[in-house]
Amino acid sequence: MDFQSKEQESESNKLKERIEKLGKTVTDLETTMMLLVMGYIFFQGAIFASVFHNPSNMSCEYWWIPFSLSCLICVIFAIPFQSYVTNWERTKHHYSSAFLKQDLLNHKMVTSSSVETRMYDQPESPPQPQSPPQPQGILKNDRAQVYQRNAFIYLVSLALLAYTILILKACGSIPCHGDATP
Repeated sequence: MDFQSKEQESESNKLKERIEKLGKTVTDLETTMMLLVMGYIFFQGAIFASVFHNPSNMSCEYWWIPFSLSCLICVIFAIPFQSYVTNWERTKHHYSSAFLKQDLLNHKMVTSSSVETRMYDQPESPPQPQSPPQPQGILKNDRAQVYQRNAFIYLVSLALLAYTILILKACGSIPCHGDATP
């Protein structure tokens, strides 16, 4: 094993460690975002339930109280959620980049070892121009998983936006018994 292959193996091990750390960070960020989403849904649901179950106790002129409380929760939630989404996207980008670097390094290691093997296996024969073999399964980047994660976070964000609009509309119209929203 020559110096170059030892160096490549060392770099490969460092990339594996980095990928593991970044993967754990991505998973932790996703878990935190889902906890934030559950907390948001719970608090908005509690406001909606209090307005929906007691519409007779609240007159139409005080429709703005649950509406304002719901808006406040929305703003309080949106700031850390956006921060986590931004941090998640940045970390996910570094995670994907590390995977690509590892794939490229694995490809280089396999092609260089196959060239060395051919050189040692056939020392008497003249070199023939051949392209290095392209073994199946060397490049193992998880593109489908990356797209699934993106789609999941963006769909959750769109669902939360629709949920927020629905709750705000309900907080404005239920106290007024479905009359025109003030």
